[in-house]
Amino acid sequence: MKITHPGFYGQYPVPRPDGTPGLRPATPLEYLDRLTLSNELFADDWRVEGVLDHPAGARMVTSQPVVVGERPTDEQVDVYLRALEFERIPGKSYFASLSRSLAVFDGHNGNFLRGQSGQIFAIDVIPVPLTAELWRAMEAARKI
Repeated sequence: MKITHPGFYGQYPVPRPDGTPGLRPATPLEYLDRLTLSNELFADDWRVEGVLDHPAGARMVTSQPVVVGERPTDEQVDVYLRALEFERIPGKSYFASLSRSLAVFDGHNGNFLRGQSGQIFAIDVIPVPLTAELWRAMEAARKI
């Protein structure tokens, strides 16, 4: 089970004023879209279990299957995401798939697990539609 902080639903990638990718607080709908995309991309089973009322803002309760494993290497994450048509922006923790028009942010190896069979599981990454603006920001970050 995972319970969001009151009124906080994770983060959402956006271009920063300097033209590189940054993160802003996600809306509840963006958070739900993220879970849906994770389920589709990674054959995951994120579920919304409910919403808790809190004076500081609603809290979403979600669940995800338990995975027993260890942190994969960056290379193992890259191989896994490459098989899904994503390429890492060199030196960054985000990936782009032009063929799918999607991006995956927060893709550091701490957000993946390698199960006992060697299979890689995405645990808490941020998949989003790859807009033209976001792609330009990712390309700008490549040059830094």
